[in-house]
Amino acid sequence: MNTLSPLDAAAELAYRENEMSHHAGVTTRIPSGAPLVLVEPVVAVRTILLEHGSGFLYGCCIQASLILGWLLSEQGHTVQVLSCTANEWPHWCVRVGGWMLDPTAGQFGEDDPPLLFRSGSVDDSYDPGGEDPIPLCEEEIVAMLARWVEADADAVPNPLALGRSGAVRPLLELAGLSHLEPRVLRAANSS
Repeated sequence: MNTLSPLDAAAELAYRENEMSHHAGVTTRIPSGAPLVLVEPVVAVRTILLEHGSGFLYGCCIQASLILGWLLSEQGHTVQVLSCTANEWPHWCVRVGGWMLDPTAGQFGEDDPPLLFRSGSVDDSYDPGGEDPIPLCEEEIVAMLARWVEADADAVPNPLALGRSGAVRPLLELAGLSHLEPRVLRAANSS
């Protein structure tokens, strides 16, 4: 069995993520020196969005950031889900230590944006947003994922199979929150 070194594993993750991004028409990058403990979850969330959310990255930033924040918090990291602006558009991303993580990078037409970057680095093109950080709790995750199901229900016959809602189940599974799926569906149907 051939075991990759941490640097080779990071390079492999970057390659796989970049390949996935090409399928959605967006190329992204992972900067050298990015910690693998942050790279793996941001790539996992983005891959689910691309594979199960019909390739949608648009309008997914708050939901993806909440799931990513939950994953990292469960791993023991101190996490903030922050509002910002990207190319003058309102946006959400995750801050962990001195790193900003953006699983939906590239949705605003940026050229080869990084999925994560050091705050204040040359890659940091985001401006602070005007909204307070979102609390990282199950209620917030349910409410935000229910928005996808509501919006997709108006546009597609089976929203959990098509549209952004197709990513709900795999994202909840990734975060260890499968038990929330019935609550998401009830919240979407009660609006």
